[in-house]
Amino acid sequence: MAEMFSSIQWTLLCVSVVLVLVSLWEQSRGASSKALLLLTFSALSFYAFVALFDPFLHIWDERFHALVAKNLSHHPLLPTLYDNPVVSMAYDRWDRAIVWLHKQPLFLWQIALSLKVWGCNTFGLRFPSVIMASLLLPITYRVGKLLGNDSVGFISAAFMLSSFYTVQLVSGVQGMEHNDLAFLFYVSASIWAWVEYEFAEGYKKWRWALLIGLFSGAAILCKWLVGLLVYAAFSSQILTDFNWKRIGHVAVALLVTTLMVLPWQLLSFSWYPAEAAFEMKYNALHFTDAIEGHGGEWLFHWEKIPVLFGSAVQVLLIPAFLGLILTSTKKRVAAAFVLLPILTYVFYSLASTKMQSYPYVVAMPIYVSMAFLVNWFIQRLKGLTSSKVATWLSTILLVVSMVFNLNIKELLLVHTSWYGYNEYHEELSKNRLIFLELKEELPVNSVLFNVSGRHYVEAMFYTDFPAYEMMPGTIEIQQVLDADMVPVVLNDERVELPIELTTDNRVLVVDQRIHSYY
Repeated sequence: MAEMFSSIQWTLLCVSVVLVLVSLWEQSRGASSKALLLLTFSALSFYAFVALFDPFLHIWDERFHALVAKNLSHHPLLPTLYDNPVVSMAYDRWDRAIVWLHKQPLFLWQIALSLKVWGCNTFGLRFPSVIMASLLLPITYRVGKLLGNDSVGFISAAFMLSSFYTVQLVSGVQGMEHNDLAFLFYVSASIWAWVEYEFAEGYKKWRWALLIGLFSGAAILCKWLVGLLVYAAFSSQILTDFNWKRIGHVAVALLVTTLMVLPWQLLSFSWYPAEAAFEMKYNALHFTDAIEGHGGEWLFHWEKIPVLFGSAVQVLLIPAFLGLILTSTKKRVAAAFVLLPILTYVFYSLASTKMQSYPYVVAMPIYVSMAFLVNWFIQRLKGLTSSKVATWLSTILLVVSMVFNLNIKELLLVHTSWYGYNEYHEELSKNRLIFLELKEELPVNSVLFNVSGRHYVEAMFYTDFPAYEMMPGTIEIQQVLDADMVPVVLNDERVELPIELTTDNRVLVVDQRIHSYY
């Protein structure tokens, strides 16, 4: 097992485990601030370990985000997939575009900055997700503490740390990975700011209103209008607490959100009108059409709850919601809080396009609610036995819950060869090495052809060469030569190369087999 991970990974994992155990000890002693700090640093170490799981770019959708972010690091206001489109073809889809507006740009800007710092590698790509996933812990803790108590806050943070789905997003293997992680972070931060607002007094409410607007705007700049979710809770309180100050706070927050979001929309429609209009129309179709075959029945997202949160959550979520509302010191705030995941699930169930990650944006309210239920059970346990025994039993219960939540077997299956040969992991690792070798051996002005599947995306990320899936014809070869570049055709034996390519001494033919998935 030792050879599965590098020495750096083992160090990070061991540090994380030790910090978790010490954090649990400090929490059992009532040192909650120290316990939270240790738990957060444990998360930072653990997610850094996770970011090093796989040395290659995952196919959905990490490779696309990686390439666009890499190009953004050179020109931050021009998101491109094909940065140097040498060959004339239809650059008409999100998977082969020149200007790439398929996602809002904030999470890509974050990755671009990280690549500048860490270099053009997978750790640099995943580092912003490491930071945001770690910061989710103190945010979640604080919300749990305000709506419940210190114990609820700590258990909530522990659940967030051990979330299998968060690990898969940070590692890049789960579709929409860093985009969804950034969306989760900013929506969670906006909900945290709103909860703080509801418990704040006087002028401090203005500060939290500004932060609500700021974080909501950031969420929209990651994944569009569901980033306004917090306003469902924020504005709903006007119904039970009508006053002009609150209305002013909501208005100011909305103004901040608008000022955050509007400049990029105006810029993109001004500079890239055709692409921006296409993507706006395409985004709207997600509600009415099952885009790219991603459809499902009304209960699709409810049935996916075990995938996102574990089987127990599907059974216990409704009681957890009710319990949190009934026991909270501010019941109307707690009611609005649990309304957010309900609204999210209803909205995505109504939409025709269904992807399992969509509702994960409300992971924080769900984990806080489940933490309330666990804490309630622990309190009942303390009433049945001595304080010392109850403390040990509750700590063991929390550790078992975290291990179960983490789904270690599935992580090993996906990211390692512990259970046998892992074709996906091994072949994509080999592809990466091939692309790095091509970068070293080929002329710097090369253009790659016949790159199987959509692996032309990884090829461009690793080599800096324009790359195409197509087999070039006379026209494409001439376009490359006219650009004073060198046409390179990969001979992977999938198809026989045309004789005119193998006999043209202006064309480099390289015998390399790229293992193709999509």
